[in-house]
Amino acid sequence: MGNMANEGVAIGISIVTLVLVAVLILAGANPAFKAFRDAYIKYLDIFIVIGVTIVALLMFAISFHAYRIDGNPRIAFVAAAFFLFSIKLLLTLLDVISGPDKWLIDAAAHLMDFGILALFFAGAVSR
Repeated sequence: MGNMANEGVAIGISIVTLVLVAVLILAGANPAFKAFRDAYIKYLDIFIVIGVTIVALLMFAISFHAYRIDGNPRIAFVAAAFFLFSIKLLLTLLDVISGPDKWLIDAAAHLMDFGILALFFAGAVSR
């Protein structure tokens, strides 16, 4: 019963957030709201990236633990992909916080995307 209540709260928060974002985007047509909307979206982006980074690190920890127990190299590739994904997200967070175009985040992110795909592919085809 407690899990259902927690899921309901999470869904409610998600709906409220989506409605706020929609209102702020629509209010963006008014120049008086532009600065407020931009600041809200930046902070929302920061919280989303932090949340996804935490989930990626948890997935890495679970995958790495499973690899240590099982020893299957496929799981090692998956764990490495989750780790690389969390590093990419940390760099993205650094870019969002420090402001755009201060780092070579775009090039690094694309290289990391390639590495993540390669690791998932290696995990899928390895024996």
